Amino acid sequence: MFTGPQHGDALASYIQFLGELGIKESEFQCVLRTQDGQARPPAWVPSTLKAQLPVRIRRIGPPSLAKASSYAKWLGIQLTEPNGSGLGHLAGIACMLGTLALETTLREPSDTHHQV
Repeated sequence: MFTGPQHGDALASYIQFLGELGIKESEFQCVLRTQDGQARPPAWVPSTLKAQLPVRIRRIGPPSLAKASSYAKWLGIQLTEPNGSGLGHLAGIACMLGTLALETTLREPSDTHHQV
């Protein structure tokens, strides 16, 4: 989840990363938490980056009206099937486990054992 202009570079890097993994635009979508029916990225997203965002946008209302203005600044990227169906929480768990496994294999041996 990217929540403001301070995350602009991270959003650009993440979209580039997905492309380098071979994930096509049809396999992910933007997720917005807006109260109104507008399906546009937040104003903080630079126009050059908006052109790189996936065309498909999923809009989810904020959890409460009191928090609507802060959630309206959020932009998420969700992996999907090419038809737009979400991959579900199991895909997220698989990604997390893969990341942990990768971190474990990349660690230096001295990082995993304490020397006495």
